[in-house]
Amino acid sequence: MIAAILAVAMVTTPTYTDRMTWYAARCPAGVTSLGRTDTCSPYLKKPHGRGGETKWYAASGWFRWKMKPVAVIVTSKTTGRSVRLIVRDYCDACAKGRAILDISPWGFIALGHELGKGVDKVWIRYEGAR
Repeated sequence: MIAAILAVAMVTTPTYTDRMTWYAARCPAGVTSLGRTDTCSPYLKKPHGRGGETKWYAASGWFRWKMKPVAVIVTSKTTGRSVRLIVRDYCDACAKGRAILDISPWGFIALGHELGKGVDKVWIRYEGAR
């Protein structure tokens, strides 16, 4: 049902604008990534991650277990830069309306931000399920 609603939303309103945050997964003891201990990919535990996206992933409040990953183009309203990400995880904070997407630290940096900023206004264009 959710997938059907999402499919209709992608066709009728392909671009959204809202707040976005970056996904902070804790690194194992003694490991740092991008100079921090809160930027490890939660998908590095399996070889090549789930679906191969170990860096260019995002989470959303509408994503549910067993859904196919959904490709999105995220464009920062601040910098004008864009990045293509794969929505493949659930975000509780997003479901509660705090943001529309929680993206990987690599995606946040690719949009031209430092991780200390934490939040940005973005346009999101859905490309569809993979």
